[in-house]
Amino acid sequence: MEWIKYSWENKESRPPRAGRYLIYRAKCDKMHFEQWNGTGWSSSNNDCTHWSKPKKPIIEKTQAREQFKEMVTYLMEEGTDNSIIEGYVDTFMLIHNESKMAKRIKELEEKKDKWLSMYYEASTNLDIQAEKLMENKKRIEGLSKFIMNMNLFEEYFKWKDTEL
Repeated sequence: MEWIKYSWENKESRPPRAGRYLIYRAKCDKMHFEQWNGTGWSSSNNDCTHWSKPKKPIIEKTQAREQFKEMVTYLMEEGTDNSIIEGYVDTFMLIHNESKMAKRIKELEEKKDKWLSMYYEASTNLDIQAEKLMENKKRIEGLSKFIMNMNLFEEYFKWKDTEL
């Protein structure tokens, strides 16, 4: 954790945004959390000499599992009631399964987005193909009418030739 020297007169020593910070007051040698509202501390404005933004500890999953196993082993060795230990195990498994489910839900949402994208693309392609088919149908109908008219003309001229 990094402590930053604070002075009200020095604007660069102020926290970058509003929030809760751990502060140190040198006059009374106390350390506690304080709210920074963006312009000053909610109290003890003149007493604060240092501030820090604590970070949450990062515990690896395997480390958490090992710690849990150690705790269960200790509880069993101490003769703790099995129902209490089972409650701890159930809670741990629930948290573990919830984490797995959240990961699976995220994977499925990504797949859903991919599938929707593919569906919309295919749907758009089908719409384009349907438009082309309608255009081709109109052309074929036009050509059919043209051919029918040519056949009629041909029949007409054959009939005309026979009459003369």
